Amino acid sequence: MAADLLQVARGLRDQLDHYKTRVEEQNTLLRRESVSRGYPNGGVDRSWLFSSGAGAQSG
Repeated sequence: MAADLLQVARGLRDQLDHYKTRVEEQNTLLRRESVSRGYPNGGVDRSWLFSSGAGAQSG
């Protein structure tokens, strides 16, 4: 029984490591994309907030 629990725990740890790696890869890609668009330091493009209809109204 203890061996089974240990096996399950190892499997879960491996899955978490896999997902952590994927998240880190995605964050790196997003940071590169932000910088390449002219947002230094991994800034986020928030220009969509101010496009038509999403909050700001001219008038």
